[in-house]
Amino acid sequence: MNDFEIPFELLELEDNSFHILCQIELPSGKTGNMVIDTGASKTVIDSQFVDDTVKVLENESDIKSGGLGGAISDTQIGEPEFIKIGGISFENIRLAVIDLSSINELYMQECNREIAALLGSDLLYKYNAIIDYGRKVITFKA
Repeated sequence: MNDFEIPFELLELEDNSFHILCQIELPSGKTGNMVIDTGASKTVIDSQFVDDTVKVLENESDIKSGGLGGAISDTQIGEPEFIKIGGISFENIRLAVIDLSSINELYMQECNREIAALLGSDLLYKYNAIIDYGRKVITFKA
């Protein structure tokens, strides 16, 4: 795999408060918004967004989850055959499956959008990602 770029949208929720969004696609073709979250240690998918193409391991969770707002309960592991982020396929990944409804409430109030997933530092680090705000792309080094 060569280096590749994923385009993103820079969303201003408030004055000088920016979030980076790209698109996620499941093997079924289902798409949604994904926030690039450099502060998240693991890539996360919303339990309400998961479909039959993501194998959810019911009795396995090696992920400790929490956030600025406190602990997140009921974390499970999801193993899709692949996901596409910005049209690029990522295989052999494990996702934290959690309920993002509290995040979605905020996004719906601020910009009338729903969030399907968070791209965390696990994939950003693995692919030595570089976020270029001027060009609005993330470069992944393979």
